[in-house]
Amino acid sequence: MIYLTFSIKDMPFALPAERIHRIIPNVPTRHLPHAPEGVVGLLEYRKRSVPVLDLSVLMNYGPSPSRLSTRILLVNYVEETSDDEKYRLLGLVAPSAIATIDVIPDDLTDKGIALKDAAYLGQIATVDDQFVQTLDLDRLLSDSLKESLFAETT
Repeated sequence: MIYLTFSIKDMPFALPAERIHRIIPNVPTRHLPHAPEGVVGLLEYRKRSVPVLDLSVLMNYGPSPSRLSTRILLVNYVEETSDDEKYRLLGLVAPSAIATIDVIPDDLTDKGIALKDAAYLGQIATVDDQFVQTLDLDRLLSDSLKESLFAETT
């Protein structure tokens, strides 16, 4: 499976490439007053408003640095409703998102600890003698953040 890697505080993380719709530069977003923590703003993408979140903030590392290698990943996020699944486009600010890795499922290992507040941490891949922490995109958002992002507006 192909993963896109990025680094937060010099620690490598990876998201499955199949969930990434598009990778764009870290363009300015429209600020939203009183937005929940981690929400950077809104981005217009093909005449749609897309909420943009900072992965570093969501993972308690503080704001992402503003670098040329910082990207916005437009990802397909599965919103589970009582009836079915609905895909929503979300923007994720990812520092140093410049490389991909090919990981064989047998090369993934369990993280070895269950962290209630970090359920999004997936399995670990070893690439070039370095641990790369995979992320489970569907577990990334807290319930309150999902409520804010996916609330029906009039």
